[in-house]
Amino acid sequence: MAFVLPTFNLECRIIDYTHTPPTPTHRLRVECQLRAPGTNVGFLNYSTNALNGGMFLLLPPLVDIRDNYWNPNTISGDWVEVPADSGRYYRCIWVDDIAKGFHNEHRFALIVKSNQYFWPVPMP
Repeated sequence: MAFVLPTFNLECRIIDYTHTPPTPTHRLRVECQLRAPGTNVGFLNYSTNALNGGMFLLLPPLVDIRDNYWNPNTISGDWVEVPADSGRYYRCIWVDDIAKGFHNEHRFALIVKSNQYFWPVPMP
């Protein structure tokens, strides 16, 4: 079975870390896929050192999404609202590329649920 490009079935808003959600200002609105990690996987939240719900965000190649590592002296990971206009905010903590140089190349981001903002209820 050949590796194929993921289906990007959602749209997300990428918000610069300098803006505080909820904000109408976003740097980019792009197609994406939101995925849960495998079973028994926990992630360390870089700001509180506590386990937090981590999700995988798959994006088209070269999408401008920034993690905390481009400016390690601050909490500088982008905000991501997935799905767009839903009020579900995540913080981006790690970005890398998958299948770089192949036809199925895409971008991967590890995002964690923000505990700074209440999610809408019922959850969209």
